[in-house]
Amino acid sequence: MKNRVQMPTYNDGILKIYKICQDEDIQASKYLLDTGIEVCYEELSVSDKLRSSLEGNCIDITTKIRIPYISKKYIDSNSVVEINEKIHKVYNVYCFTDNNGFKKLDITLTNWEDIYEKRKTDRNT
Repeated sequence: MKNRVQMPTYNDGILKIYKICQDEDIQASKYLLDTGIEVCYEELSVSDKLRSSLEGNCIDITTKIRIPYISKKYIDSNSVVEINEKIHKVYNVYCFTDNNGFKKLDITLTNWEDIYEKRKTDRNT
């Protein structure tokens, strides 16, 4: 009998990815650049050990999620994600391959208090 491959499911919601960018002006201003990437995610539980470890370093963790693999040039610690109209800062991205050979990303998100202008990606550049 053949082993069955379990396809990953990401059915907790859809997130939108933004990059934190800075103008080249003399008085540089930061803004969020819309990458145009929206992806489904699965919400993960945050262990008490991880939560207390991060809170001990004054890092306010909001949630942990899993998404299908996308290149780290699109999401890293210089990114934020929008989930249900709330912005979360990407603290950590962990890439791994599950037992069925599917590449996935586990992302730890922290509280994001800053308000930056959102700009669309210019796909022609």
